[in-house]
Amino acid sequence: MPRYKLVACCLLASAAGAMTRVRQDPGPLEPGRVRVQLTSLGSPSRVRLLPSEGSETIADGTKLDGYGPGRPIELSADGDRVRLGDRSVERAVVSGTLQEVLIERLRRLYPGSVAVTARAGRLQFQNECSLEEYVTGVLARECPASFHTEAQKALAIAARSYSYRKAYLSKQPLCDTVHCQAYEGLTRIPAVIADSVRETSGLCAWYDGQPIDAVYSADCGGYREANEDAWPGTRPIAYLRGGPDAPSPGATPFCDRGPKGLWNIRVPRSRLLTLVGKALAVPTVEILDITPGGAARRVRITSAGLAPMDLAPGVAPPAEVGMPSLFKLFRGDEWRRAIGASQLKSLKFQVKLVPDGVEIQGRGNGHGVGLCQFGAEGMARAGVSCEGILKHYFNGIELAPAFSPGAAPVPAASPGADPSPPP
Repeated sequence: MPRYKLVACCLLASAAGAMTRVRQDPGPLEPGRVRVQLTSLGSPSRVRLLPSEGSETIADGTKLDGYGPGRPIELSADGDRVRLGDRSVERAVVSGTLQEVLIERLRRLYPGSVAVTARAGRLQFQNECSLEEYVTGVLARECPASFHTEAQKALAIAARSYSYRKAYLSKQPLCDTVHCQAYEGLTRIPAVIADSVRETSGLCAWYDGQPIDAVYSADCGGYREANEDAWPGTRPIAYLRGGPDAPSPGATPFCDRGPKGLWNIRVPRSRLLTLVGKALAVPTVEILDITPGGAARRVRITSAGLAPMDLAPGVAPPAEVGMPSLFKLFRGDEWRRAIGASQLKSLKFQVKLVPDGVEIQGRGNGHGVGLCQFGAEGMARAGVSCEGILKHYFNGIELAPAFSPGAAPVPAASPGADPSPPP
């Protein structure tokens, strides 16, 4: 997803007129609604909100008149408080159908309400909306509009199941980055994406009476991983088992149509040395153990001895005998974080020593657990339904409604729609 440098514009607002006391804290979630921490907005010191028709503004539990549609609301951070005109408050909320958030060149549309608080001179944001609106925003960022409808619907059900479980069963906060699921509100929603969410409205994947943790990645590299292999220390989950992502043994994987299936990067010697510690010889990288799907479980960097090119001119190299070796062991997930997940796209890779470091050649993109997005697209193009896709990636599940959604209307499309490819 794109990243933005958030710099605020400096604007002022006047105080409001009449006031009505209402509840200040957000209270418990109503069925079918979610709260999302908008961390991708960064931590600006100022923000402008443009309320939609029928919106209301609440400051520290007081409903303010005079802050309706057509009047921008300018908010700024004042230490741990929010300044709204000549008011200094702990929490300001703008609620209604659709709120426009402007931070310099960044413009986003959020359904429901946007709450603004401050900490150490920086603003923080939270969006409360219906689960269906949230899933629509997620699908627009996580799934290309060019995907087959059945693949889109499968991912919509997966995203809803993941979100419903996290919000209501685990009672954990949702966020708007790939740590949870990418989400930019209802900014740039293609019609086909909105349709796929509507056609699966309220539908979740269930296992043993609970909505599943329906995790997904862009490209499993031809083999989906068991959760305990991808994330050491987690207990095995029955519906997150490993297996080939193909219609039959030896057949072409469903995800072969993915554009990011094969990749290679170079890691310079200097970077490897910072990971292993001070040494003067060229480091080597070894994969010590792999999962059944070929993902690295343990990786070792070794560096020993002194290389002549590192010696001062005219100084003969000392004998290598007795020189200590330096090495460091990494779990697979630690190795990926150390190199950088945006560079090391998956743990299915091979290593080749090159003069200035190592070359890493890999396949796949992401952790490889659960639903494979490009695999789902391949299955859909082969005629498999969204239910068949989900049952392929999540063992033993059934599909059923989680609740009666009663969601607010979701825009069918908006100008400038350009969904990003899966992360």
